[in-house]
Amino acid sequence: MADLKRDATTDKFGREVVRLIREEQFDSYLEHKNHILKTGYQKFVKDLNPNRDKFYNDLEIERAKLFCDLSKEQHEVLNRIVLNILDSVAFNVMRALDENNVEDSGMSLKIDGIEARDIEMIGNGNLSGEYFDWVERFSKHGEFQQ
Repeated sequence: MADLKRDATTDKFGREVVRLIREEQFDSYLEHKNHILKTGYQKFVKDLNPNRDKFYNDLEIERAKLFCDLSKEQHEVLNRIVLNILDSVAFNVMRALDENNVEDSGMSLKIDGIEARDIEMIGNGNLSGEYFDWVERFSKHGEFQQ
């Protein structure tokens, strides 16, 4: 029974890590990119709120130009780059949890009352290694991007 709870805790933690760091961020990026592509560069720029901060509007214009100028193959490469960044962040957060010394940092993360780095693991015995498995099992956006 204890092993089932640990497995459920590991899966729960893995699903949340993948959802919060990978899925939600990548979905938001794709939604914004697809909105720009569907709207078209000229209309997207014309529809920007003129009362919004100029810096923000200029950034949106740069993104729109980039997205609209890319070929299909370049969009695929950009998507892999974005996923690589998200995967690198998640992996490094998991590595930081692996290496965290609670006594020194004063920081702790618990899942179902279990210290994150003490949950049952299937991979190489640390959270950063588990991330690869979590992506494979819980992500709808394909494999870990290196």
